[in-house]
Amino acid sequence: MPSDPEEELKRILDDSAAIAARITERGRDIAASGQAMHDWASATRSLVPLGLSPQEVEILAADWSASNQGAGILLSGLDKLDVPAVNSTAGTAAYSTAITVDYLRIVSNAPPAMRPSAQATADHIRALASKSADAGRAAALLTTFGLDAAPEGKLSPVRQLLAAHDTFDAPPSSQVPASTSLIPLRECILSSLALLLQRRPKQHKAKSTWEKVLSIGVQLGRDTVSQDLFRTLALQCQQLLDKRLSGAKQAELSRLEWQQALTAGTLWIINFLSALDPAKLRANAA
Repeated sequence: MPSDPEEELKRILDDSAAIAARITERGRDIAASGQAMHDWASATRSLVPLGLSPQEVEILAADWSASNQGAGILLSGLDKLDVPAVNSTAGTAAYSTAITVDYLRIVSNAPPAMRPSAQATADHIRALASKSADAGRAAALLTTFGLDAAPEGKLSPVRQLLAAHDTFDAPPSSQVPASTSLIPLRECILSSLALLLQRRPKQHKAKSTWEKVLSIGVQLGRDTVSQDLFRTLALQCQQLLDKRLSGAKQAELSRLEWQQALTAGTLWIINFLSALDPAKLRANAA
């Protein structure tokens, strides 16, 4: 007998929460160990000019050398972890939660007794999405891929992204439509794809948004990221450009809808670039 889809989703999300809790706990342990080692090394370093005996110098040097070897093994293991790839995978799932679900329908259809809880859940997820869609983080990732530069006479993707957020963050005015922010965000995504296509090691035609995202993912994707993730990112990008960031759809957006579109585009940029490896970029064309 097939399992209930909602129960299966609950199980998957419970597993996600348990895995995240273990990662957080291990992260705290590692951070605490690193901080303790740093504090003790700094304190011991301050002893050196104060007249240690030759025997004390010898003992301390031997023990701290052994400490460095042990910590080096841990650091070597940490260096092999592909954190950006995990961030991209988790971020893409978070995007689905934040953007794909119709919260207006859920709140409207909730029984009266559950409506406050449904609204609170929707508001909480909206706040999480807004926090994750950090313009500074997105700009830093764009810069990592050389997308802070642009041909003469054009704005770079970084400038387009920041312009989109600056316009939204300015004092609200009926004279400033959502398009003044969302058009630059749309252009940021399109110009980023165009510039990344030029930096692929192997050049071949990619016409549709779907083809462009997949082609970039195939050639520039991190080794630990599956092509299934890039297919999901391609679908999300296509829907984003066709719907939330479409010029026709921006005509009369409420400020909340404007914020949701800005959040969606910024989240997608973060998730997409986190899945790419800057070391695989071809040298910039002259």
